[in-house]
Amino acid sequence: MEEYFLKLTPANRKGNVDFTAIAKEKVNGIPVFEHAQKYVNQTENFQKRKKRLKILEIQPEYLLVQLSSSSKLEMVSKSLAGFSRELLRVDERRKIHEEKSLFDEAVYNHGLFKSEIVRDKSEIIETASMLSDSAALKLMVDLLYGEATKTKEDAHRREHAILAIKEILTGYF
Repeated sequence: MEEYFLKLTPANRKGNVDFTAIAKEKVNGIPVFEHAQKYVNQTENFQKRKKRLKILEIQPEYLLVQLSSSSKLEMVSKSLAGFSRELLRVDERRKIHEEKSLFDEAVYNHGLFKSEIVRDKSEIIETASMLSDSAALKLMVDLLYGEATKTKEDAHRREHAILAIKEILTGYF
């Protein structure tokens, strides 16, 4: 199982968007982001390819989401298109009913989000507790048997991580 952690920020950097305020809005009694998450997880594409989107955190400036897939994804951000489309569809319905738009300030060039895979060490540490056992095992296998390191610093970090894992495991012998 492949897992990706993504930080979603408004596509329009100049827009004044508060995702926590938007999260309080409801669609048929369900919070708007939860509605879009449920919608995208029930699509044929997600069902067929065994993908799953989960919102982990909603902050005023960003959303932190986890995308799981049974296979490696070539373009992770492409899998979020249905989520964005559903949110924009909800927003269009609100406009038809003369309600205030939720995402006008966030949209740029027909896109709702700018997504980035969480790579910053502090951000990875924050999400470590959310890492599944199978994803952790896969990361360890990749660390032990994965591709060659590109720099001396990477090689040193890899060796240090492998030694730390071995030290932890010796406690179980």
